Amino acid sequence: ENLCTMFSQKSTVLNDAVTQRHVSLPSLPSHGPVHSEFMKYSELMRWMRDCENQRFVEVCEAYCVEFKRVYDNQIKAFMADVKSMMGRPVETKRGPIGSLAGGLSRIGSTTDLPVTVGSQREISNLGSPSLRHLSTSLMDFSHTPKQTSVGVGGDPEKPRYDQVFSLVLDQLQPLCLSEEKFCNSFFHFPKQESSQSPPDSGQTSPTSNKGQEETDGLQDFFGLMSKRQHKDTIEVGIMGLGVNGLLQQLFQCLLSELETLINFGERIDQFNSLYLLVSVSQRVMFAREGGKLSYLDKCLDNSLLVLKRLFVKLVTTKEVRIRDCKIPRKGGKCGILPCVTEFADFAERAERIMMGYDSRMELDKAYEALNGALFSAIDRLAEEHPKTPRNVVMFENYHTLYDKLSHLKITCLEKAREEAKQRNRTNQQEYVITCLGKPLEKLSSFFEGVERLLASGVKAEQIGFYRDYSKGELVKCIQAYPGKEVKKGLEKLYRRIERDLTEEVGLLRVIWGSMQKAFMEQYQHFTKLIEKCYPGSNVELEFGMQEIMIYFQTISD
Repeated sequence: ENLCTMFSQKSTVLNDAVTQRHVSLPSLPSHGPVHSEFMKYSELMRWMRDCENQRFVEVCEAYCVEFKRVYDNQIKAFMADVKSMMGRPVETKRGPIGSLAGGLSRIGSTTDLPVTVGSQREISNLGSPSLRHLSTSLMDFSHTPKQTSVGVGGDPEKPRYDQVFSLVLDQLQPLCLSEEKFCNSFFHFPKQESSQSPPDSGQTSPTSNKGQEETDGLQDFFGLMSKRQHKDTIEVGIMGLGVNGLLQQLFQCLLSELETLINFGERIDQFNSLYLLVSVSQRVMFAREGGKLSYLDKCLDNSLLVLKRLFVKLVTTKEVRIRDCKIPRKGGKCGILPCVTEFADFAERAERIMMGYDSRMELDKAYEALNGALFSAIDRLAEEHPKTPRNVVMFENYHTLYDKLSHLKITCLEKAREEAKQRNRTNQQEYVITCLGKPLEKLSSFFEGVERLLASGVKAEQIGFYRDYSKGELVKCIQAYPGKEVKKGLEKLYRRIERDLTEEVGLLRVIWGSMQKAFMEQYQHFTKLIEKCYPGSNVELEFGMQEIMIYFQTISD
């Protein structure tokens, strides 16, 4: 009875401290001083377990009832403070030596929290060192659309959300480990536990493995404790569930509070789900490799399902935005489509987050879905754009996509990168052919007729005897295209290309170079036909290769 009274008194002190807390940064108090005081009665608990089993059960129940309430209040208040601090912009003042002024210098000190009379400063260890170096300005995420870290870009004064989440875990972990150690020592649980499964969200585990019906709340945990195999042992209940069962009752709110914090971060920025998916997965994996999951690690293992659902939600949102992308409302040229920018931003951020992390299955699936939607969107919008030619929309956007994928070097998107490269090249060639058309149109038509005669079997030296393709007709066509007229036609062509292409992609010189190459190939083709079909006629075009190169260079400059 005295122990139960002491549990009630201590829990009242700790609960009062929660309501009166006033700290500059969120913190969880240590239960070490309280545990030390309780441990004075450890041997008495051993004796009761062996000789006064009913009283032992009553003490266990009293402790669980009182300190479950304490942990509920402390953890919920801590999480509320974390969320409030992250969403509240706070001005920080710097002293003359550049250190943060104000209450930040006292984080974790006993003066941060009023001590209730009679508590004997049981709550003196309030601040974890892991949070002391964070100023309130660093915890402000309300104006941070993209969380970045130092060296990645963005504001170096703002930590990534997963870093803050890790600091939260750094405060929860010692609390859970300390309680587990205390429960093992104080209640003398056997080393071999019967329950090793992780907790379910907000629910207690069954109290028996033999098919008993589950009930709600504490009754589920204590309802069967009075059933014994014989007078000195307990078949089910606390001793049957082991320390894991007790911890699950004490920290019943922990998993739901973690999931609430995860959802809070996701509402700030959907990419926080991927940040946390990576960091939490690594934490759980390292814990498994260490041979034992702590109670907090088991909660985090369960929270991975929530994180995966949130990441799927992020990917689905991006996929819908890409698939339903519309032509920009601004008039004029098309340029880089919003869906290409959306995909590139997603891939760049995702790759920064995944840097150094090998498990990429979820992300690779996301890339496949987004890439399929992106290719379809580019093809659709290229047909729909009212001003920019289809080929231009295609090669500008596929060129941009190829450039991004080449920079990121994403293995699962290698085929997509090659496909983007091929579509870029194909559409550039089609655009050049379409724009260039028939350069020197009369000459082109003349030599097309010559080629038809050659194809029909007419010998080359006989072409000049045909009236329409005589030497005189050839000279007339050549005289229609002096160098001055050729340059004027090329200037008109260049202005058309300038109207179609955008500066942001920067392909004007590339396309102009392709035009020059195609024009010079056509020139060489005409020259060869003249030599073949009109040998010794001394007929040649009024401009040469050197002049063509000068025309193109002068126009582009």
